Amino acid sequence: MVQIYLLSVVLNAFIGCYFSFDLKLTNETDLPSSFSFLGKKSFQISLGIITVLVGILKLLSSYDVVFVGDLLPAVAGIVGGVLFLYENYTKTSDTDIPDETKKIEFLDKLYASSKKYIGYGCLAIAIIHFFVPKILFL
Repeated sequence: MVQIYLLSVVLNAFIGCYFSFDLKLTNETDLPSSFSFLGKKSFQISLGIITVLVGILKLLSSYDVVFVGDLLPAVAGIVGGVLFLYENYTKTSDTDIPDETKKIEFLDKLYASSKKYIGYGCLAIAIIHFFVPKILFL
């Protein structure tokens, strides 16, 4: 489906730029007035959930041999969306439980050590998938 393809490319590019260039979407006042919605927590959570769902739908909507072609963009969307949600969770969680007991160690290690590399990967996959949508191994 063209809609899922377009959403996959756009969301992977956004998540890739966010992680690669270390964008800060923490405050509505720090952003220009036309982009103030990017600083809202509800928008960021929605964006993360939509990115994961589009990645899953990309896997489910594949047909014939194109499944292999949609595998990397789908996995990039799922991983990027989960890390985006995890980052927003760690920034905004204000519970009394110590951080060490509630953090998921795998995501914490993955997020801390390879945030930029995952961003570059998502961005590269989005660009290549945009220009060559039917390539067999992307």
